[in-house]
Amino acid sequence: MARFGRTCPFCRAYNASADARCSRCDAWLPPEALAAPLRWLRATENASTLVLGGVNIAVYALMLADAVRAGGGAFQAMWSIPASTMMRFGAMGWGAEQVEIGRYLTACFVHLSLMHIGFNMLALADLGRVAEQKVGSLRLVASYVVTGVGGFLASRLWYGPVGPPTAGASGAIFGLYGVVIASLAVRRDPLWQGVFVRVVLSSFVWYFVLHTNQAAHLGGLAVGLGVGALFELERRPWRRDAALAVFALLSAAATVGAFAWAQASPVWRRLRELEEARRDRVAPIVRPIAPARPEAPRAPEPDDP
Repeated sequence: MARFGRTCPFCRAYNASADARCSRCDAWLPPEALAAPLRWLRATENASTLVLGGVNIAVYALMLADAVRAGGGAFQAMWSIPASTMMRFGAMGWGAEQVEIGRYLTACFVHLSLMHIGFNMLALADLGRVAEQKVGSLRLVASYVVTGVGGFLASRLWYGPVGPPTAGASGAIFGLYGVVIASLAVRRDPLWQGVFVRVVLSSFVWYFVLHTNQAAHLGGLAVGLGVGALFELERRPWRRDAALAVFALLSAAATVGAFAWAQASPVWRRLRELEEARRDRVAPIVRPIAPARPEAPRAPEPDDP
């Protein structure tokens, strides 16, 4: 055995540095560069919820900056993000996702207004804490990604190949509701029925009040129910922690790559040209409406000698 060892990031057992698998949980021992963030995830309370919320907020801040730089006012951008900015950062719409499939992933982190991200982040902060305590940090990340993508796939099936522009974390949030409901149902906790009814009713209320994407909500909820049942029925969950860590790492890399793909898309560039042309047509009409400034009175000229 080597003189110095290392700690398993999943069960915290001490192992020899030459060991490839943990002597207690039999999980794969990752290199230290990956083990350190995994230990942080397990040691920090609600770490995955904080990370996911931070990514959503950072993306929205970048979208605001892009919208203002493109010629819109800050208040107008907070009320409604321009279509070109939406598509530049990975929203779904105009059939772009048929070719740029990474939008099914990036759309989970894109929001269309300050109210949109505000409601979703409040829900994520409240629900993520509960879900993370039930399934753990790594499974929360996997649930967010899988249910968010599943919700947008359901939206694609419902609206067809050229559906309306859509984005947001709400499909993944309803997926997390599904994970929690499935966990309660598998444990035969009678609370699951009341929670399920409230979640479904809230989805319809949001749909009729704000015309939200009902297909993404219910699709994410359905996928979350399946994911939550699988997690709850695991006999030795610690054996899959290494695989879930790899999945989380691959999801992060795929998200970065999908954002880069959306940045290179010709779709948002064409929309930006149309928006600029529309502003150029409106500007000559708006300018004459502004009241003309009264001319300052001229000083009397002195009499000639």
